[in-house]
Amino acid sequence: MGCWEILENTGEPAISAKNRAVLSRNGFSLIEILMVVAIIAVLAGIAIPQLSRHRTRSYNTSSVEDLKNAAIAQEAYFADKQQYCATLSALMSHPYNFFTSNGVRLGIVSASKTNYLMTASHSSGNVVYTLPGPGGSVVP
Repeated sequence: MGCWEILENTGEPAISAKNRAVLSRNGFSLIEILMVVAIIAVLAGIAIPQLSRHRTRSYNTSSVEDLKNAAIAQEAYFADKQQYCATLSALMSHPYNFFTSNGVRLGIVSASKTNYLMTASHSSGNVVYTLPGPGGSVVP
């Protein structure tokens, strides 16, 4: 009967020890591979939206941090000139050395001798933040 032998009295095929070793090295079945692929697809479907939300949140956080740093530069400018700065380029020069993170759009909406208003957003973020000063807090 080739590699199959018939068990006596039962009529069922039995695999010899030699052939059992050959059959056990055939690898995974198609069903097993498809199940692994399906499990990976389900896990990826759960993880990718979460990763996208965290990435957007980090972009928004960089906008907030740049606004806070710009407020510090505004206060340093005020200490030197007794008025708030109306141009971002003046805050980016020496001695204030303010700079924005990659992708952050920061603007000074208004500035006077007593107050300022700045906005910031990230090109990949989804919120525009505003900071009134002096002493204000960042609001979306």
